[in-house]
Amino acid sequence: MNFLSQLGRFLPPIAGVVMADYYIVKPLIMGIRDPYRRYEFGEGTVYSRWNWVGIISWVAGTLLSPYFPGAVGLNSILIGLVVYTVLAALAEKTGINYRTGTYTEAADGF
Repeated sequence: MNFLSQLGRFLPPIAGVVMADYYIVKPLIMGIRDPYRRYEFGEGTVYSRWNWVGIISWVAGTLLSPYFPGAVGLNSILIGLVVYTVLAALAEKTGINYRTGTYTEAADGF
């Protein structure tokens, strides 16, 4: 039971980060309104290897969720979403590059 409780803390903030990036940061802060252009996939596409704001938001959602009233899983999603939105907005407005490293997609999708 303890293992499942920990999964309920560690996995949901990732969903909050993904939702914040797709629905808030890309369209409202970065100005990418077309949902088909927010992410592009295919051979030769260059991705960033690390998103430091995403990692920090995931850790914050994981660590802070038990200290708020309500369901821990829902708290961790909301904390990850809010922290990612705020930090990504600050980084974008100040010109701080929070995505580092590169990875190029191969023909087989990996």
